[in-house]
Amino acid sequence: MNDKEKYPLLIGRSMIGNRRLHNTDEAADFICMSAEYGDTTITDVNGITVLTTYGMYIDKAVDTEYRDELLKALKPKQEELVGAENCLINGGEKEYAQNLDRTAEKYLKTEAYKNDFAEIRGIYNRTQENKSDEEIKQMVIGRFKTQCIKEDNTKRHQKIKAMVKEYLNSAEFETDFNTEINNYIARGEEVPPDRQIREMLNEERYQRYRREMFCEENGHSRHEVNPDIENGTSDMECNCCGGSQTIGWM
Repeated sequence: MNDKEKYPLLIGRSMIGNRRLHNTDEAADFICMSAEYGDTTITDVNGITVLTTYGMYIDKAVDTEYRDELLKALKPKQEELVGAENCLINGGEKEYAQNLDRTAEKYLKTEAYKNDFAEIRGIYNRTQENKSDEEIKQMVIGRFKTQCIKEDNTKRHQKIKAMVKEYLNSAEFETDFNTEINNYIARGEEVPPDRQIREMLNEERYQRYRREMFCEENGHSRHEVNPDIENGTSDMECNCCGGSQTIGWM
């Protein structure tokens, strides 16, 4: 189905206002922008509901074909937002949160904050829903922090992709690839197709680089392993990324 032919124009309706939607990508953007404030309803130009959401997730869809097309554009955006929220849960969360708080404090002194505050206040004034200035302030700060995390994730993702690409063309990858095959054989299991092994190693390396990079940016949480009394050294292993560093004793 071509959604442009079936629905050349739809209307998105949420607490941030109404918006003309010309394709599924615009609809996905509108749903994700609206999710912070509540649910979204998408109708045709005659006001007939096509689908509704619960936050950024599709709740009910009258037209399942359109829903399936929309999901192709919506899922990557959902994953990006979920990744931003989960960023603070992963390793280094304390240091990252502290850095984010300091950035938010600076933001509160800017014209951008005043404009964002006025925007959110206007939304609630139009809906006649009572919100205190403190509640509005916390919403604005929350939105600002989420945007910061998304931007950090995007930069980190691009860098990690380049690192993984380099790994996939390295001798280390060839060694890991052959090791995986030998492990399957040793366990008496069927060896998966080469593409599946490659994808598995790709994902494992991506997650490894992601954890290491996050820790490098926000500080490792290390504990001592393998103390060597004779040589006066210890291996310090990170609780989050698993990276190790050998240090000498004083």
